[in-house]
Amino acid sequence: MPKKLIAIIALVFVVFSVRSLDAVEGKGGQGGAFLRIPVGARPAGMGNAFVSISDDANAMYFNPGALYQIKGFTFGTMWSLMSMDRNHYQGSFIYSNKRFGSFGLMIGGFQVSNIDGRDKEGKPTGEFKDSEMAFSVGYGRQLFRFLGLGASFKYLNHSLKDKDANGLGFDLGAHSRIEIANSSLSLIRVGISISNLGAKLKWNTDSSHEDEIPTTLRFGAGFDLTFDRVRILLALEGSQTTDESFKFHGGIETYLYKTLGLRFGLNAEDISFGASLKYNLLQFDYAFCPDVLEEGATSKIGIQVEF
Repeated sequence: MPKKLIAIIALVFVVFSVRSLDAVEGKGGQGGAFLRIPVGARPAGMGNAFVSISDDANAMYFNPGALYQIKGFTFGTMWSLMSMDRNHYQGSFIYSNKRFGSFGLMIGGFQVSNIDGRDKEGKPTGEFKDSEMAFSVGYGRQLFRFLGLGASFKYLNHSLKDKDANGLGFDLGAHSRIEIANSSLSLIRVGISISNLGAKLKWNTDSSHEDEIPTTLRFGAGFDLTFDRVRILLALEGSQTTDESFKFHGGIETYLYKTLGLRFGLNAEDISFGASLKYNLLQFDYAFCPDVLEEGATSKIGIQVEF
């Protein structure tokens, strides 16, 4: 591996790690909790070990520094029906141009319906809903043959009954691809990202209360392997969110006849499974994974289109 590449990756890792440690020293509230629920059915099937892969529409969430891997136009969407009337959804659109770089848009949201309202005396006041949304605009570029950098700016909104909160935040990412010739290991990918930098939500209440949104650091590596014409993608990742314990993620993916994709993942102590059906430029993704609130299991359905 070139010494210059090692130095650059190490420098990026140190810069992001120091910034993340600064965030962990703070108290960090629980605002914008839905932002910590990873998007995408394909990543979910791989245990959300995706910061080093990020070669599809889910790159906007996991690593904007990897946007350069996408060619032309890519559109992706995901929907997850969870227990207790919760819904999680996401849609991304990415356009890459060799000359100008890669541009991305993403909208994601989380909603809880049919919440029973009560007054101070415990009497019913009717049902209401809790709705959260994030809209992101991102840009990434391959600066060198082996290094891509990217960032995204996000607008946040949280609506709870008759109150609203709004805020802004940033994501940063770096990504590297190292090709290896004449080996069963054909490609090594390294990725690192930090999400929700400086993100806050300010409520339109009398107190103008602000929720600080925890920062998440992700770093990992992916390996493209080929054994007797069978291609296997292996991904290993670590993540650290403010005031939460470190998590390990691992995932594996393979395709049969370039049409049927199969996945297995480990998200901390939770196991997940996934599959895809691919036809030309259209791909259907599915993942079966534990619920974030440990309320049974969740199914995630995704569609991706290249054009």
